[in-house]
Amino acid sequence: MICYLDKTFCTAVNCSNRTTCHRNLTEQEEKRAISFGLPIAFADFSNGSCPNFKSKEIHNDLHNTN
Repeated sequence: MICYLDKTFCTAVNCSNRTTCHRNLTEQEEKRAISFGLPIAFADFSNGSCPNFKSKEIHNDLHNTN
C-alpha cells in the first residue's frame, strides 16, 4: 500500500529534534494526506534506527507531589 509521501513519520515524543526533523508530521502535512485520502505510516525511531534522535527528559506532572 502506498502511504502519504511514501514516507514513515516518527512517533517518538522524547526526541529533542522532533520539531525540526524531516520525519515530524505537521498539521499541514496531516491535512494534505487526508485531502488525498492516503494513509500515514508511523514508527518509533527512538530505538536507535534514527541517527538524528536525541533523547530529552519527559516530565510527568502526575507524579509531582509538590
